[in-house]
Amino acid sequence: MNDDFRNQVFETLNQKETNELVEIWEKNDRVEWSEIAFGVIREVLQNRLGEIPKQNQPILEYVEQEIEEDEYEELSLLDENIIQNQVVELSENNDINGLVSILENNSDQMLCLEAAMALAQLGDVRGINYLSNASKNPDAEVSSQAIKILAELNNPEGNLELQSQQDNANQSYVPKTIRIQKGSFLTGYIGFIALNMLSSVLLSFMPFPSILRLALLLVAGYYIFKFVVKKTVLSSS
Repeated sequence: MNDDFRNQVFETLNQKETNELVEIWEKNDRVEWSEIAFGVIREVLQNRLGEIPKQNQPILEYVEQEIEEDEYEELSLLDENIIQNQVVELSENNDINGLVSILENNSDQMLCLEAAMALAQLGDVRGINYLSNASKNPDAEVSSQAIKILAELNNPEGNLELQSQQDNANQSYVPKTIRIQKGSFLTGYIGFIALNMLSSVLLSFMPFPSILRLALLLVAGYYIFKFVVKKTVLSSS
């Protein structure tokens, strides 16, 4: 972990009240707070109090969830702000290695996208490569954000990736075209008449009332017409 990140942690924790820092230190929750955070708290308390309070036994895992939901949100925002500030600072200092380190070591994909954007703005191709890969991420939020950043950067390589994805999307759906075969109307007409006459003959031998026989003939005629048109008039290609 570089000194810039530790300085960011120090600046953030140093703004907290002494009582709050003492509470964190005494509770000694190693799941919630990192070793770097405890090192910073030790330094701040030493400067403010001149001595370091005793700590409880370290909490290495949670048996029951005791931390309130709003506390988790506060901690999450703290960590996120620290990283975001680091991305801005690294970008302003043209620290390419630091930005690459975020891509390789940070699990927050949205923050990695910011680091990749900063890299791309500094002219490092690794930023564009990361964004290109992220644009294909199955997570819709990540992919849409990566595509948005690529479009905003208007980088030649990024534009090629966007164009490639657009072309693939256009090719993924190929509509069927329907063509009419030559001479198919006559063939279809003859076939329809022949099958319709055959169905009429067959129905005439069945002991059905005239109205029912007519209804069956109409239904049979519909399906005969549909079958004949599909087989003789239209074809898909």
